[in-house]
Amino acid sequence: MKTNTNCKLSGQGLVVVIIVLALIGGGLWYLYSTKAATDREAREFARETVKRLMVDHDRQYLENRLGPQAKLDLPPSQRDYMIQRFAQFGVPSQPIQIDEKSGPGEAHIKEGHQTLAPGQHLGLVAALG
Repeated sequence: MKTNTNCKLSGQGLVVVIIVLALIGGGLWYLYSTKAATDREAREFARETVKRLMVDHDRQYLENRLGPQAKLDLPPSQRDYMIQRFAQFGVPSQPIQIDEKSGPGEAHIKEGHQTLAPGQHLGLVAALG
Protein backbone atom coordinates (compact mmCIF):
# COMPACT_ATOMS: atom_id res chain seq x y z
CA MET A 1 0.00 0.00 0.00
CA LYS A 2 2.77 2.42 0.86
CA THR A 3 4.53 2.03 -2.51
CA ASN A 4 1.27 2.75 -4.35
CA THR A 5 0.79 5.97 -2.33
CA ASN A 6 4.42 7.01 -2.92
CA CYS A 7 4.03 6.50 -6.68
CA LYS A 8 0.83 8.56 -6.70
CA LEU A 9 2.52 11.41 -4.77
CA SER A 10 5.64 11.39 -6.98
CA GLY A 11 3.40 11.46 -10.09
CA GLN A 12 1.52 14.47 -8.72
CA GLY A 13 4.81 16.18 -7.90
CA LEU A 14 6.02 15.63 -11.45
CA VAL A 15 2.83 17.22 -12.82
CA VAL A 16 3.32 20.25 -10.55
CA VAL A 17 6.95 20.62 -11.68
CA ILE A 18 5.90 20.45 -15.35
CA ILE A 19 3.21 23.09 -14.80
CA VAL A 20 5.64 25.39 -12.98
CA LEU A 21 8.22 25.00 -15.77
CA ALA A 22 5.55 25.74 -18.39
CA LEU A 23 4.51 28.89 -16.50
CA ILE A 24 8.12 30.07 -16.20
CA GLY A 25 8.73 29.39 -19.90
CA GLY A 26 5.56 31.26 -20.86
CA GLY A 27 6.56 34.20 -18.66
CA LEU A 28 10.04 34.36 -20.18
CA TRP A 29 8.62 34.21 -23.71
CA TYR A 30 6.19 37.05 -22.89
CA LEU A 31 8.95 39.23 -21.41
CA TYR A 32 11.23 38.64 -24.39
CA SER A 33 8.53 39.38 -26.97
CA THR A 34 7.41 42.51 -25.10
CA LYS A 35 11.01 43.76 -24.91
CA ALA A 36 11.51 43.19 -28.63
CA ALA A 37 8.30 45.06 -29.48
CA THR A 38 9.23 47.93 -27.15
CA ASP A 39 12.70 48.17 -28.72
CA ARG A 40 11.16 48.36 -32.21
CA GLU A 41 8.72 51.07 -31.12
CA ALA A 42 11.50 53.08 -29.43
CA ARG A 43 13.69 52.96 -32.54
CA GLU A 44 10.78 54.03 -34.73
CA PHE A 45 10.03 56.91 -32.36
CA ALA A 46 13.70 57.97 -32.44
CA ARG A 47 13.79 57.87 -36.26
CA GLU A 48 10.60 59.89 -36.55
CA THR A 49 11.76 62.42 -33.93
CA VAL A 50 15.11 62.95 -35.65
CA LYS A 51 13.43 63.37 -39.02
CA ARG A 52 10.70 65.71 -37.81
CA LEU A 53 12.98 67.92 -35.69
CA MET A 54 16.40 67.83 -37.35
CA VAL A 55 15.32 67.57 -41.00
CA ASP A 56 11.80 69.04 -41.17
CA HIS A 57 12.19 71.52 -38.24
CA ASP A 58 8.62 70.74 -37.23
CA ARG A 59 7.70 72.97 -34.24
CA GLN A 60 4.23 71.42 -33.93
CA TYR A 61 5.72 67.94 -33.52
CA LEU A 62 7.79 69.25 -30.63
CA GLU A 63 4.70 70.82 -29.06
CA ASN A 64 2.71 67.60 -29.32
CA ARG A 65 5.47 65.37 -27.91
CA LEU A 66 6.52 67.40 -24.88
CA GLY A 67 5.17 66.23 -21.54
CA PRO A 68 3.57 68.64 -19.05
CA GLN A 69 6.74 69.06 -16.96
CA ALA A 70 8.89 69.57 -20.06
CA LYS A 71 6.49 72.28 -21.25
CA LEU A 72 7.01 74.08 -17.93
CA ASP A 73 10.78 73.62 -18.06
CA LEU A 74 11.01 74.64 -21.72
CA PRO A 75 8.92 77.79 -22.33
CA PRO A 76 7.73 78.60 -25.88
CA SER A 77 10.60 81.04 -26.46
CA GLN A 78 13.17 78.31 -25.75
CA ARG A 79 11.31 75.87 -27.99
CA ASP A 80 11.37 78.44 -30.81
CA TYR A 81 15.07 79.03 -30.22
CA MET A 82 15.72 75.28 -30.33
CA ILE A 83 13.95 74.90 -33.68
CA GLN A 84 15.82 77.96 -35.02
CA ARG A 85 19.13 76.42 -33.96
CA PHE A 86 18.22 73.14 -35.67
CA ALA A 87 17.46 75.11 -38.83
CA GLN A 88 20.79 76.98 -38.53
CA PHE A 89 22.68 73.70 -38.27
CA GLY A 90 21.00 72.61 -41.47
CA VAL A 91 20.07 69.13 -42.56
CA PRO A 92 22.60 66.51 -41.41
CA SER A 93 25.03 65.59 -44.18
CA GLN A 94 24.71 61.91 -43.28
CA PRO A 95 21.60 60.18 -42.02
CA ILE A 96 21.57 59.83 -38.26
CA GLN A 97 21.67 56.11 -37.58
CA ILE A 98 19.79 54.48 -34.75
CA ASP A 99 21.84 51.56 -33.43
CA GLU A 100 19.83 48.39 -33.97
CA LYS A 101 21.84 46.10 -31.70
CA SER A 102 22.30 48.17 -28.57
CA GLY A 103 21.55 46.79 -25.18
CA PRO A 104 21.60 48.16 -21.67
CA GLY A 105 24.73 50.20 -21.02
CA GLU A 106 25.64 50.57 -24.70
CA ALA A 107 25.56 53.66 -26.90
CA HIS A 108 22.17 54.28 -28.49
CA ILE A 109 22.31 56.99 -31.16
CA LYS A 110 25.07 57.34 -33.72
CA GLU A 111 25.82 60.34 -35.93
CA GLY A 112 28.73 59.84 -38.28
CA HIS A 113 31.57 58.48 -36.19
CA GLN A 114 30.37 59.92 -32.88
CA THR A 115 28.28 58.01 -30.39
CA LEU A 116 26.68 58.99 -27.15
CA ALA A 117 28.27 57.34 -24.18
CA PRO A 118 26.07 55.11 -22.01
CA GLY A 119 23.94 57.20 -19.71
CA GLN A 120 24.22 60.32 -21.90
CA HIS A 121 21.08 61.47 -23.66
CA LEU A 122 20.26 64.33 -25.93
CA GLY A 123 18.58 66.96 -23.77
CA LEU A 124 15.77 67.15 -26.29
CA VAL A 125 15.03 63.42 -26.26
CA ALA A 126 14.99 63.46 -22.45
CA ALA A 127 12.51 66.33 -22.51
CA LEU A 128 10.10 64.53 -24.83
CA GLY A 129 7.30 62.78 -22.99
